[in-house]
Amino acid sequence: MFFLYSTIYLDTIENTYKRIITIKPEPRKETDITLYNIIKHIHIQKNSPFSSNENRCLIGIKSFENNFKLLDVEEYEELISYLYENNYKIEKNVTKIFNNIVTNNSKKLLCTIVKE
Repeated sequence: MFFLYSTIYLDTIENTYKRIITIKPEPRKETDITLYNIIKHIHIQKNSPFSSNENRCLIGIKSFENNFKLLDVEEYEELISYLYENNYKIEKNVTKIFNNIVTNNSKKLLCTIVKE
């Protein structure tokens, strides 16, 4: 089971904040090659000096339009299509349960996926 999140990310090249899609736990090459091929390890800068010192290393999803960029939430539909084409499905009940848990403003659960 994997969790997809919308996460605030400071793009230091374009000097703008973006909402990207991240995944937890990290897909493994041996068991989840379909997901492993579209991930990228990233270090998230603190959004403000008041942010906590939590682990800032995340697993981002690469953009389908440009492999060197991260998947923006505006490309979410392309990711869902890719997942369905590769036999992943959205676990609606688990997603609903976790959406009732408030975490923080910089990260929001989009959905939970499993391989069929």
